[in-house]
Amino acid sequence: MLRSSLETRERIFWAVESGYHTWATPDGRKTGEPLADATSPAQGRDENGPTAVFNSTLCFDHTKYMDGIALNLRIHPAAVNNQDDIICRTENAV
Repeated sequence: MLRSSLETRERIFWAVESGYHTWATPDGRKTGEPLADATSPAQGRDENGPTAVFNSTLCFDHTKYMDGIALNLRIHPAAVNNQDDIICRTENAV
């Protein structure tokens, strides 16, 4: 059975949409703020580095998402020296 891309988008962004209807949480997230950013960890929860974020994102079946998934990864500028270093580290991560 084929799924529509609308169904796929709804599943991908459920953490954002659900946050709009969720009360504040004990971790400091305010009422109405997204629970998380796509498949990315909730803000301040990615404490074990980018490899752990990749592993968490890759641990579930992606074939259910016809349009793909979104992962936003923020890297502190001090972690890389220049543009070439960013490209090199990105290629090594993949």
